[in-house]
Amino acid sequence: MSFTLVIQVLIVEFAGKFASTTPLNWEKWIYCIVIGFISWPLAAIVKLIPVPATPFLDYFSLNN
Repeated sequence: MSFTLVIQVLIVEFAGKFASTTPLNWEKWIYCIVIGFISWPLAAIVKLIPVPATPFLDYFSLNN
């Protein structure tokens, strides 16, 4: 994960023409970090939602 973080920072800050990016100021970096920290627990909660054995759309299938 830390390797990905470093590569993303390098691309955003220094690969402007190659990756079509512009460097971020500190305020925008903080926003990105906060959004990332909020998304981790949300992803964990979503993974706790049980998945049914039969896919939902199979209940509406005309082939039964």
